Amino acid sequence: MKIALIDDDRVNLQTIKIALLTAGFEVDSFTTYRKAVRSINEKQYDVIITDYDLGRLSGKDLLFEIKDNCPVCYTIMISGYNIESLIDSSKEEMGLKSFYNKPVDLEKLIAELNEVQNNLKN
Repeated sequence: MKIALIDDDRVNLQTIKIALLTAGFEVDSFTTYRKAVRSINEKQYDVIITDYDLGRLSGKDLLFEIKDNCPVCYTIMISGYNIESLIDSSKEEMGLKSFYNKPVDLEKLIAELNEVQNNLKN
């Protein structure tokens, strides 16, 4: 399963990426919004995991921008801010499947991704 991971915090990005690689997933990671969007528009990803705060633009903006090119992507948002209530109203519109506060519970994330992978195989 191919995952695009976007976070401008390099330490957090590497921590999550290593955990996902160790769990057997294929991961492309990005620290900028533009590089992530370019790659998502060029490649086929099964899952998009994005931080909410990506500088000038947000993970919410990213999900809206890629929605047409990746309509079946399973999308997960992470954030160091307690913003879940702010995005609840637009969750369905964004296609957002789940949300994690930082620090991300990696065991829970990997369990969710394993379930997504199993569903893709069926």
